[in-house]
Amino acid sequence: MTVIIYDTVPSTKFWIPVICILLLSSIVASVILFQKLVQYNEETGKRAILENQVRQMQKEIVEIQDIYTDMRGLRHDMRSHIANISLLVKNVAGSVNEELESYIGKMEETVSKLDFTYQTGNPITDIIIHQKGQEAEKKQIQFKVDFAYPPNLLIDIYDIAVILNNALENAIEACHKTAGNKLIKLHSYVKGSLFFIEVENDFTENIVIEKESGLPVSSKESGKLHGIGISNIQRCAKKYKGDIDIEISDTDGRKKFSLTVMMNGKPAAAI
Repeated sequence: MTVIIYDTVPSTKFWIPVICILLLSSIVASVILFQKLVQYNEETGKRAILENQVRQMQKEIVEIQDIYTDMRGLRHDMRSHIANISLLVKNVAGSVNEELESYIGKMEETVSKLDFTYQTGNPITDIIIHQKGQEAEKKQIQFKVDFAYPPNLLIDIYDIAVILNNALENAIEACHKTAGNKLIKLHSYVKGSLFFIEVENDFTENIVIEKESGLPVSSKESGKLHGIGISNIQRCAKKYKGDIDIEISDTDGRKKFSLTVMMNGKPAAAI
């Protein structure tokens, strides 16, 4: 004979639904907790990458600053020596020797190569932009720069270096895959206590924006976010109560990717 549990134990009409709801809630909570753990691990990994980059960059920057100072002194001394040699030769010989003049001219050209193309007001940004400019030139990419380091704002040069390295590396990689004329523009300006860095580049591949982060998804084989670079840039910007803005445009079949980074640095004179 069939026995219905609700008839024999009326209280089960209340407890069975409650138990089912509790079980369902525990499953949902487990899924949410798992998602949070995955997200936390991803953020931890990105933070570790950024911290390693900063530590490595700090070591390199100290060495680069010393090298930069030595090179400036060397350039000055070499130019003085060449000028003295040229004057001495003219005085002794009494006339200009074309072969010797050509040789001295080549020496001057060699010394001039020690100069950095871009003078931004800081040796670190000079070197980074110089290196990225050479890399762009090798890949036949036009590189236009209007960048100046903000000396009166309290923004750590390490953070600016992270932003420039990641932004220009992404721009060069995207441009390299583009056919025809390729252009990267780097621009910066200051408004009050706000410092803006703008990087614009051509690209051809489709860009997908992730809904959760608002950052573009990388087309790299690793499948990581184009993102690990841009999220590091965003993290540096948020450190100074700022953020990033991304604009993608398509004019006459020419796609352009524009990244704007804003940082708020209290002016040093205000302290």
